[in-house]
Amino acid sequence: MQNAQTGCCSVAGVGAGFRNSFLTLDLGPWTLDLVPCFIPGLIIVFSSLLFAEEAEYDCPHCADTGKQACAACKAENGFWCSECAERVNCDKCSGLGWVLCPKCGGKDAKAERDFLLEQRKQRQKISQAVGTRLRCIETPRFRLFTDIDHRKSHRYAQILEIYSDKYNATFGSDPGTKVWEGRCDVYLFQPREAFVKFAAIVDGKPEVAASGGYSCPSPAGPLIVLFKESRTDDDTIRTIIHELAHVHLDLYHRRGQIPVWVHEGVAQRFEFSYKPETSWRKESLKRVKKALDEGALMPLDELCEMKFGHDEPLPYAASWAAVDFLMTTDKAAFVKWIKLMKEGEDQRAAFEAAFAASLSSANRAWTGFIRGQR
Repeated sequence: MQNAQTGCCSVAGVGAGFRNSFLTLDLGPWTLDLVPCFIPGLIIVFSSLLFAEEAEYDCPHCADTGKQACAACKAENGFWCSECAERVNCDKCSGLGWVLCPKCGGKDAKAERDFLLEQRKQRQKISQAVGTRLRCIETPRFRLFTDIDHRKSHRYAQILEIYSDKYNATFGSDPGTKVWEGRCDVYLFQPREAFVKFAAIVDGKPEVAASGGYSCPSPAGPLIVLFKESRTDDDTIRTIIHELAHVHLDLYHRRGQIPVWVHEGVAQRFEFSYKPETSWRKESLKRVKKALDEGALMPLDELCEMKFGHDEPLPYAASWAAVDFLMTTDKAAFVKWIKLMKEGEDQRAAFEAAFAASLSSANRAWTGFIRGQR
């Protein structure tokens, strides 16, 4: 349409109120109204943004996991607990804590479901073999099988996750990192008798029945086994932390030989970090100081020759005191030392490379450190 006043031709828009310098294009004698072009363009852009994430998955309903959480079985702290599932009589998910995605049919989750149901059968067989009923609590990194009080069991499951991140922080790994595949299975029995039966009958290790607990640090699925009978809650938690430290140290960085005294020293240092004011640390320090005063404490470079036994507390106390000294003096050098030994270096040569000193030369500083501890 010819405009009599301006002599310009206007392409009609959606209303004069929308025409301004932003929505019109001046082409000399022509003025192009951009509103009819601009609005559809915006719709296309925003639609692509809204649905971009959804387009990343074949099944947006489950993000290609093949499963959805079963709300009825969600337990405290986001952990899944077999007792919580059984308590609400959840037949929707068979007590697994999740169901197959109704949109895609579950895909690979079907195999996982079958595996977990078979695993439940194995748990029931173990319960029969040791004479106690086990429940299962699953966390991101652990499966805790236990017959201990339900609420305490959840606390122990929390401790496992908390101290896994403490180990990660110490050795420079990111929070949430797993140094093993899948989950670590932890069996915590109330009666010692069940622990003994599990070690002998299920795990085929009758020789460890006299211990307070043991661990098998396999990269494909480590195992920790212990009992609570006659132990306080704090003592039980310290034992959990101790055995978990063995698993982390063995699987951290790569598989490799670490001297027994270093293993025990690291495990006890973390163990004593839980409520350090309690008697366990004080007793070990008292024992080490007494040995030092009596000339019975081995120097650092001879600790690898110590013999460990369940009824010989001094080697454990000396190992803790040595590792505590080294990690307090230079934690970065200690971590480097661990890595070098795991890569095949002899402990003495690795120590010199990490600390720029020999084990024997560090002995005087160690004894001074011991005397200064309270």
